[in-house]
Amino acid sequence: MALENTQTGSVINQKMGIQKKIAILSGVSQTTVSFVLSGKGTFPESTRTKILQAAKALKYKRRHSPEKTKKAARKKGRPTLGLFWQNTLFEPFKDSFFQKIFEGIMFSCIANQLDISIKSIESDSNVDRQLKSFDAAIIMHTNGTYNLACQSRGTPLVTVFGDPRDGSNTMASVNINNQAATRIAFEHLYAMGHRRIGYMSPSLTGHSVMDRWEGMEECFLRYGLVPDPAWTTHHHYNGYFLSGKINLNRIWQAEVKPTAIVAYNDMTALGMLEEARSLGIRVPEDLSIVSLDNIYESETSSPPLTTVDFDLKEIGARAVVLAHDLFRNPRTTPHVVLEPRLIPRQSVCRIHQHDLQYA
Repeated sequence: MALENTQTGSVINQKMGIQKKIAILSGVSQTTVSFVLSGKGTFPESTRTKILQAAKALKYKRRHSPEKTKKAARKKGRPTLGLFWQNTLFEPFKDSFFQKIFEGIMFSCIANQLDISIKSIESDSNVDRQLKSFDAAIIMHTNGTYNLACQSRGTPLVTVFGDPRDGSNTMASVNINNQAATRIAFEHLYAMGHRRIGYMSPSLTGHSVMDRWEGMEECFLRYGLVPDPAWTTHHHYNGYFLSGKINLNRIWQAEVKPTAIVAYNDMTALGMLEEARSLGIRVPEDLSIVSLDNIYESETSSPPLTTVDFDLKEIGARAVVLAHDLFRNPRTTPHVVLEPRLIPRQSVCRIHQHDLQYA
């Protein structure tokens, strides 16, 4: 049943915030409620009493500030780690790539007896303010991440997937060798006899996208192959999966078709597999595919994807260990670059007469 202030006639909507409800029930402004509940300001005793009675009636419990939470954890001997994710708090739970990293972070926090608080990156100034509430922090790279780091004002910080070439080498980081990943994918296809090799990636923006393309370019040059523009796409649509579908359809309209394609990541390759089925393309008999990342779905697809693994859980675990080390010794600036490895499955076959040996 809805609550009502009988003097003002204002009705409390259950969707309102708790302080707004207290303000309506006690007949004062929300600002006054905020000051009284936080113990700030000077107000008549009658006003304080009304607010506190309303708060009790609504079963209000005051939340501790991030700084007090941090101090409480310190009393228990546990540092508090802040984890800042790009765009949305729930990203690690709906994206397999980030899910693996998140699992590594959580397991490492448990192993190292660290408290953790997950935050969403809203704006540069917002993150800078929140960083002060933690003993150390991990930030998943976005544009401006390193600027945030410079403004952290003493909070030990580890960046994940940041670009070390932007001049911010004074911050600890965990990264992956993207150029080596596409080299591994290309060289596997070349070793299996493929020479008509294509590449599918998003638009050429961002250091990871550029690094992976540079790895491909290096291989084309090293092995004396010329990348055919009809087999190479840099178009990104609404998500990697859809991009894989649309771009394969475009590539397959070429008069001379590739025998193999390196996909920017597994989600792109999964979209390619679906489009291949609709076009009657047999994978790997008609088209071999190698992708990158080794997310969970790459192992259960049909066929299972040959992919390049970055050990995403280890990326998360390493970031936590670095952050913990920095908390204990802030003078160090470690940089970790994880090397990729090939995971052979069933989306690649050898080009040699009618030999369709899987790799």
